[in-house]
Amino acid sequence: EFESGCNTPWSLKGHSNVFVQANEIMQGCNIIAFGGDSTNAKLTIDFGSFDNATMSACFDGNRVTIENDNETMAVSVVRKDDNASATTEFKVVAGTSFVDIEILMTSCMDTVEIVSTPNMTGSISVVLGDDDDILLVGAGPTGVDGIFKSIIADGGGGLDMLVIDDSNSLRNKLEGNIDSGAVSGLLANGDDIVFYSQFEVVEVNLSSGESLFTVENTALDSSTSVQAGPSNDRIVVEDSQGELIVKGGLGSDNFVLKGLGRNTTAIIFGEGGDDILRVDGNPEVLEVSADANTTI
Repeated sequence: EFESGCNTPWSLKGHSNVFVQANEIMQGCNIIAFGGDSTNAKLTIDFGSFDNATMSACFDGNRVTIENDNETMAVSVVRKDDNASATTEFKVVAGTSFVDIEILMTSCMDTVEIVSTPNMTGSISVVLGDDDDILLVGAGPTGVDGIFKSIIADGGGGLDMLVIDDSNSLRNKLEGNIDSGAVSGLLANGDDIVFYSQFEVVEVNLSSGESLFTVENTALDSSTSVQAGPSNDRIVVEDSQGELIVKGGLGSDNFVLKGLGRNTTAIIFGEGGDDILRVDGNPEVLEVSADANTTI
């Protein structure tokens, strides 16, 4: 464990799980832990979930950024120290032995950004607190193509937003899917999944290549939006449990609306190109497989 006594860079050798108390680290205290070669390890960055007094003393604006740095995991931390501009910044660099990463944030307004990871399996777990938080996945130079780990995200309380931004990817992705608790078929390895819970707003920006994306379902009472890219895409809506917004982008897109949940709304924008909307999967019959309280 690393507490307030660390005010210079630390370099760790050997193999061990590493637990960093982010609320105690001093400015510029960078930690380098490459780990061993024999077994897998876990890196935890904790803003004080172990200490209720510390959690209650947090300030809005904490930020954690995870990205690949020459096949090591670089975790950059910005901790707000007051309501003005005072911050503490430090970095944790973890070797490929640390296959699992756990981020435990504060009860204030926080942002976690997952840009990229080393090319190896594992998971990233993000637990947000009770305020309005944001989790950004992707948005790097290749969208989410640089993320090789599954993500497990808990929004906690408050009005939380999950953004999966694959718009910079040039790959065709024909197996994308979202349901009430997971987004699949987009990350670098097709089997890796973004599992999510307690997010009130979910935004998915699809690849610039061709996309086939299915909205199997959405989280209960959530607002979910899907933005297609500039290619010719196909988006299929099977069901929903909250507001759904679908935008087609610049290509000639194909939308298939098969059903919606009770008391839900779907708003579909064709945007550029020559777009086709099929309701209930039949291009000649404009009927909705939904309850009478459903609005399109």
